[in-house]
Amino acid sequence: MPKVLWVTPYPPDVGGGGGQIRQAHLLASLAGVARVRLLTPGPVVDDLIRRSAEVVEVAPPSPPWRERHRWGRRVTDVVNATMGHQPIEVRAQREMRASMAGPLDAALVDFAPDVVLLEYAGLAPLLTPPRRGRARWAVTLHNLPSRMAAQQAALVASGRKRWLLERDARVASAFERRSAPRFDAVIVCTDQDADALRGASSVGGAAEARVVVIGNGVDLDRFRPSPLPPDG
Repeated sequence: MPKVLWVTPYPPDVGGGGGQIRQAHLLASLAGVARVRLLTPGPVVDDLIRRSAEVVEVAPPSPPWRERHRWGRRVTDVVNATMGHQPIEVRAQREMRASMAGPLDAALVDFAPDVVLLEYAGLAPLLTPPRRGRARWAVTLHNLPSRMAAQQAALVASGRKRWLLERDARVASAFERRSAPRFDAVIVCTDQDADALRGASSVGGAAEARVVVIGNGVDLDRFRPSPLPPDG
């Protein structure tokens, strides 16, 4: 069986949030055709996941100084927002990436996966040339950072917040152009995100990203559609 290393900052869980639910069902289905090892901050509480995958729990990182002190957080946010070259989602996962780097490197050696799947844009920088090896690498962008920031900016009338969001959209778009073509596949949830990402990756002569759409599903055994009300 092929071996898949599934790396995520949020443990898959059918009882969790949207991204966790999505991951849980996809991982459980994938485990039927592949050997899956899950690398994630613990604890993993979903029995379905523990039955489906080899679970490796990583101790979550301690909040950095800037997160523990209000003024440190504000100063850091202003510096990053005005001078940083990574979108907000990616900056927010910096400590998480650092905590997962060692276990990821160990898994690449002892598990020797055929495929490495990184969940969420915040983990995309974990793919570096020394890590690539023989494995195929894919990343799931649950939300396209550039589109999400642009949509949020459109809801703000004017002022500093809108300016920061518009800048984040530009920074995110540049990040997507740099990052997406490095992966063997980029997984998105909607056709709109796919179109935006394909267009961005072809700007400036960069190789077009290999984009795959895997939409979010609904458990029809659990959620039954209500009948339409009668006319009138």
